[in-house]
Amino acid sequence: MAKKQRSTRATSPERLRGLDNRAKALELRKQGHTYDQIAIVIGVSKHRCWEYVKQAMDEIRLDLREEALQIRAMEAEKLDALQQAHWLRALRGNIGSTKVILQVMERRARLIGLDSPIKIAPTDPGGENRYSDFSDEDLLKISQSLVALNKEEKGKSK
Repeated sequence: MAKKQRSTRATSPERLRGLDNRAKALELRKQGHTYDQIAIVIGVSKHRCWEYVKQAMDEIRLDLREEALQIRAMEAEKLDALQQAHWLRALRGNIGSTKVILQVMERRARLIGLDSPIKIAPTDPGGENRYSDFSDEDLLKISQSLVALNKEEKGKSK
């Protein structure tokens, strides 16, 4: 007995039915249905429903990633244009253009991820960690006092 040949055409009825099922499975899952419930509605196995949802989610992630890359490329083009417009003036010593070039370079570095993340720590303006000498109990009391003050302020503003 010969196996049934699957059509590989993009518009074959079988393929279109699969795409429709995938869209239905994703919509039902977004509504909170279980894979068992989705399987009954669509008429396929629970595992196939899971595959449909996973494929749809993967496609959405890929679309978002591609969109982000396009936006990043557009932003880089804008930075290129700004840099080109100010480059010669900056080389001739124009302070304003030099500042623009430095800002463009800084923005480009952030855009493409050249800079390492900035660490934020609870320090005073001098860089000292004023909270390192406090016990956990002291910090808890301070945070509770701040919460109480915040509630008082909200009460006054009503």
